[in-house]
Amino acid sequence: MNVRRLFLLLSLSPALAGFSQDVTDVPEVEPINAPPVLTKEQIETVKSQLAALESDISSKRNNFLSEIIERFRKATSSDAAALNFYLDCKKIVDLERKDMTRDAIRTQGERLASQVERMAESGRDQAKDEGDFGKAVRLQLEYLVLTLEAHETPEDEMVKMVPKLRTFITSVLENASKLKGRALNALSGNIANNPFVDAYQIGRYLDVEHWSSNPLNFGEMWEKCIFPLLAKDNRDQLPEQWDARLKTEVAFREESMYKPEYELWIQNELPVLRWNRATYLYQKGPSPINAMGDMLKLIREHPGHASAPEWLAQLRDLVNEASGEGESQVPAETPLIQPTES
Repeated sequence: MNVRRLFLLLSLSPALAGFSQDVTDVPEVEPINAPPVLTKEQIETVKSQLAALESDISSKRNNFLSEIIERFRKATSSDAAALNFYLDCKKIVDLERKDMTRDAIRTQGERLASQVERMAESGRDQAKDEGDFGKAVRLQLEYLVLTLEAHETPEDEMVKMVPKLRTFITSVLENASKLKGRALNALSGNIANNPFVDAYQIGRYLDVEHWSSNPLNFGEMWEKCIFPLLAKDNRDQLPEQWDARLKTEVAFREESMYKPEYELWIQNELPVLRWNRATYLYQKGPSPINAMGDMLKLIREHPGHASAPEWLAQLRDLVNEASGEGESQVPAETPLIQPTES
């Protein structure tokens, strides 16, 4: 180090130390603007104005969403109507909101219409690899309507959404064979990622706590919406609903996947879902002993599964708890080796 620089640092050290000490001793400064003190009359006036604003906001919000939901519902009347609405929204987002001349908008609009028509033709021809794009767009719109309704439904009334959700799932299963390639991609993923949401600027209304954002994520539909509602007051229905969830997964994948992919899914992924069913029902279902029996049955049927050693260890821990080595959740006199049929 340069001698002159070292001397300078040494000469400044006491001053810097004193400065550091002074900084730590600085008292806290009170805010300059303290909260105002309002009179009783002022408080009542402000509260009255806020109440009026709240009513106005609620009314306008309800009218705004009601109009959009009605427009979306109308577009789900047929696959052709859904495709036409899709084209209209694409034009709004990709053309009308861009800095383009009228001639350019017209040219690009014709090109876009031709592209959508080709997508529709693939559906009419039942293209093996691309699926029915019009069908996927209609289902996407249907789920978008349900999501908007769920957003506006109070948490204590969400049970009203379950039948509507089950109806949608049934509709997806009925059209599963047509959801391949481009059509499958259009319906997969976050419901917010489509031209309908962009055109009508409704992304802020799609964040729903107890709701799946993916129209094809059946697991989330049950785990976020259906199971929690049943776990509160109808635990006896949980096994049946878990079976419905598994059957839905199997039916959809059998129709939408290639046979070799489907067979691998049955071999590797379905047993994992069955284990998840058993562990969930052990914790929250009506009969922990039946759930333990299902675990044992699954391990017996799939001893070569990659997760079998982990499953065995988990079940052994539960048995140890039930035998008194841990906190027992199962009556000691209940026989364990009675796996239920599934």
